[in-house]
Amino acid sequence: FCTLLVPSGKQDMRVATLLALSAVVVAAVAVGVCRAEGTVEEAPMEPVQIESNVEPMELTASDFDARTQVSQGMTSGNWFVMFYAPWCGHCKRLGPAWDELAKMTAAHGASIAKVDCTANGGLCRRFGVRAYPTVMLFARGKMYRYTQGRKVDLFAKYLTEGYLQETGELIPAPTGLLDDVAFYGKLVADDLTQLYKQDPVMVGAIGGGLVLFFVIVSCLAMRPVAAPARPAKKAVKRD
Repeated sequence: FCTLLVPSGKQDMRVATLLALSAVVVAAVAVGVCRAEGTVEEAPMEPVQIESNVEPMELTASDFDARTQVSQGMTSGNWFVMFYAPWCGHCKRLGPAWDELAKMTAAHGASIAKVDCTANGGLCRRFGVRAYPTVMLFARGKMYRYTQGRKVDLFAKYLTEGYLQETGELIPAPTGLLDDVAFYGKLVADDLTQLYKQDPVMVGAIGGGLVLFFVIVSCLAMRPVAAPARPAKKAVKRD
């Protein structure tokens, strides 16, 4: 080791200064270590991500009952369904609000869905859909026809408390061919009733034409059908 040679008086002062500086350095290091040991490093908080890619579910006649469970006790929860037609202008204007409502599932707790009635006519007839858009809530084993405003806040309020003020209707069972015929028959009867109030002569002409049509069809159906002619047998020449 190399020793620094200085006069004795100055050497004592130099040693005292070095000791003081060393004490300051050691104290600073000790404080830093204590702070490092006493500080708990917290994990950075992850930002809350709001699910923004949720869209209304598209239901069809083949999966409506399986997904909504409307015929099996509704074990899948409440369903808010919009019955629409692609060409309907009112349906298109309602679309953005319906999409926004689907993103608020955590707030109202219902599944938001829609049904294209042009591709699922039987399903829409089952629930008596006669205008577009028709909005229905399926909850507690019943269906509720929504007739209020078409705004997101009104939809959300109806889902949480509005429908509880209504009686609701029984959910009809899946329909068959006879149900479809009866549905269309009722529509025709209702239209003829309204038309009769406006123009009885026109209804009489339509009724007479229908009767004549069925008579002609019945007569044609009762005509005997001629048996097909059998080809003549060729004579076989024997030797």
